[in-house]
Amino acid sequence: MKEIYNEKRMDEYCKKYQIQSHFTDWNKLKKKLVKYKKGEFIELYESKPDKLFFLVSGTIRFTCIAGNFEEYFFFDAINNGLFGEVEYIMDIPLITQSEVLEDCECIVIPIKENKEMLDNDIVFQKFLGHVVAQKYNNMRNQYMNVETIPLRNRLAEYLYNNQNPSNSLPNLSMLAKYLRCSYRHLLREIKYFCEINCLEHLSQKGKYRVIDYSKLKEYVEGLNKE
Repeated sequence: MKEIYNEKRMDEYCKKYQIQSHFTDWNKLKKKLVKYKKGEFIELYESKPDKLFFLVSGTIRFTCIAGNFEEYFFFDAINNGLFGEVEYIMDIPLITQSEVLEDCECIVIPIKENKEMLDNDIVFQKFLGHVVAQKYNNMRNQYMNVETIPLRNRLAEYLYNNQNPSNSLPNLSMLAKYLRCSYRHLLREIKYFCEINCLEHLSQKGKYRVIDYSKLKEYVEGLNKE
């Protein structure tokens, strides 16, 4: 972790993602721009939440830890995402942990130093409600789709909506848990996408990358038409 002392760069990120529009007075908030290196853990499961984060570059993987300490893939975040909001609202320990997949930068807002301003900012509170509702709706759709939509289409939709600079697929065991399917079933669908030159099997065992998003999009569009 390294703090970046570059106000111009932070301002560029804020304008690009319109972050300041989520607050009544963004300029009065204490905040900093921080860079995290690949492989770092930004926050660990069950640690005390003390920051809000806006991801403005790079990719972060969020995972959940079950009661038996088994790790479950949650989602990969790529740019323009807020995290830490659930723990802030509920004042509970962190329910996920976040690992940096590729070098990333975040605008970090310390909660303690800004708590009174955040708690009384109607604009920010409305934004929080929208973020939580949107994430809930996405999760609801995900679980409903398991019963009604073929895995092939769900896999295509996930890969298309979670594009990353390296075009790589996440850990397959975690992806299978996320899509709520067996590892073997997932491999069959990945093999199919490789056969139609949509995915490519890399030299490392179990590693794949997307080589044609336009073909994936056809499966996503077909899904939306049904």
